[in-house]
Amino acid sequence: MAKDARHHNRLLVKVIDENAERTPEVILIRYAGSDWETAGYKTITWKQLAGAINKAAYWLDARLCIGRTHTIAYLGPNDARYYFLLGGAIKTGRRLLIPDGRVTVEGTLSLLDQTQCNLLITADEQIEKAKELVAVRPELEIITIPSLEHFMDNESTPHYPYTKTWDETKDEIAYIIHTSGTTGRPKPIYHTNGFIGIWGTYEYLAQRHWPKRLTYDHIFDSCLLTTCPPQWIAGIASLFFTAFNRAVIVTLPTDMVFPLKVQDVVKIIQANHVTGLFTPPSLIEDFSHDETAFSVLKGLDFVMFAGAQLDQAVGDILSRFTNLHTVIGSTETGPQPSFQSADPSAWNTFDFIPETGARFEPVSGSDDLYELYLDRHPESELFQGGFNVFRDRDSIPTHELYSPRVFADNTTRWIFHSRSDDLVKLSWLAKFSATDIEDAIARHPRVRSVYTGGEGRDVPFIIIELHDRHCLDENNNGINNNNKNNTNNPSPSSQTELLDEIYNQAITAVNANGIGEICIPRETVMLADPAKPFPRTVKMTIIRKEVERCYAEKIEAMYRRWEEVRKTKKREVQHGVDGIK
Repeated sequence: MAKDARHHNRLLVKVIDENAERTPEVILIRYAGSDWETAGYKTITWKQLAGAINKAAYWLDARLCIGRTHTIAYLGPNDARYYFLLGGAIKTGRRLLIPDGRVTVEGTLSLLDQTQCNLLITADEQIEKAKELVAVRPELEIITIPSLEHFMDNESTPHYPYTKTWDETKDEIAYIIHTSGTTGRPKPIYHTNGFIGIWGTYEYLAQRHWPKRLTYDHIFDSCLLTTCPPQWIAGIASLFFTAFNRAVIVTLPTDMVFPLKVQDVVKIIQANHVTGLFTPPSLIEDFSHDETAFSVLKGLDFVMFAGAQLDQAVGDILSRFTNLHTVIGSTETGPQPSFQSADPSAWNTFDFIPETGARFEPVSGSDDLYELYLDRHPESELFQGGFNVFRDRDSIPTHELYSPRVFADNTTRWIFHSRSDDLVKLSWLAKFSATDIEDAIARHPRVRSVYTGGEGRDVPFIIIELHDRHCLDENNNGINNNNKNNTNNPSPSSQTELLDEIYNQAITAVNANGIGEICIPRETVMLADPAKPFPRTVKMTIIRKEVERCYAEKIEAMYRRWEEVRKTKKREVQHGVDGIK
């Protein structure tokens, strides 16, 4: 059956050129100018996109050596120039490295080293970042890209020919993106033309499995607002989806960065008659705190999220009003399409289509956790993005853990639980999921986020990051009360009371609900220092290893305190004194 899908596996730049010929005036991108709130959004048609890519290709040849295949990096504002340069690089036989501007200087230089890239294209808006890189790496060549309007003015630009076939170029590297750095420094991931072509199979897959529906079906013929910037796979893939399928994508203004203001997003939705939203879940949770804004989400045809888990209570409410789905996948493996469920309560579960090669293996020592593996199926090679990246493997461990959930119709779907590197093993070999504990504590209204650790220790430790309005003073670890008129914040002397409140209301419940014999003592719980916010990736997820590094001394101090308490309890018991209850 794979043979039937081959006509759907076409090259991105050829598809764009074909669409420009067939439907030149059809709009595929809506973007914001500086005056978007008064003048509305601007548009890009297929003809304009194809022309801009041609102009970018000629510009690259003019500024660089024609015919020279090498890696070039682009660091610019979140606008369509990423799309123009990607197409231009593919047409001219170059590899486009896409570093995220929020990665540290050290991280960006590491990416340049790993990809052997010594040329950075940047825009006026990012010139200061480029100067920081040059200050450390003087030999780095910097080229400034023309404005977006320069590339959009392409009526007189001749067609830039691209004659390669699918078989000739499917294994060629098209662009280089990178991991977010959750578990260490950013790692470059090389995506081929074949990897991009997977988005061209979705319509075929939808037809192949009809009448069962895929979660992606809602995007066809939609007007989709994506809040994901083009440096993320979820952002750059918006171009792939709309190029191969039928959709219009709406992008954020270039000056909008996370955390986004809910009211600004509402304005964009209403100004562009958006029918669907694709976003990290934190924005959905922010919407849920504003009844008027939340009603806007409820009125959309669909809402899709990726990158983290959505609060269960928020999802349960929203799924009663609109089609709510989670998108799972990674930079390395691409997306893993799933069948929809007729049950709205299944919004956070998966039933992966067979073409993904999904296989679940039990996790040792757990009754209901399974790790997802993706197995190579030769008949499904057109649909399996991971094997375009890991070409020498026959199976890919995703390190994602799931639990089965059986529904009323006796169907089994899978709910994402955590990553395998979120499992913490204590010194006495007991294992627990850090995510379970963190999610439970994070429901406390004062808590912004939580980090749980304790690998190799006898008990876990907890570090709690508060919402800004409850932040602590660095010097005395008390509440920051710089605003003397703010009576909502506790005073510095109530720091212990605040931690006691969170412990008694949230952590005691975690202990009571039980993780076997594991118990979190009060002595190994602390509040994060506002001067040391949790290190986060560009997707706002916590970099776990970095938290432990930043708080190493305080973590050790907590365990010393815990040991003293244990010794005291032991002495009291030995002397016939009742221990601490």
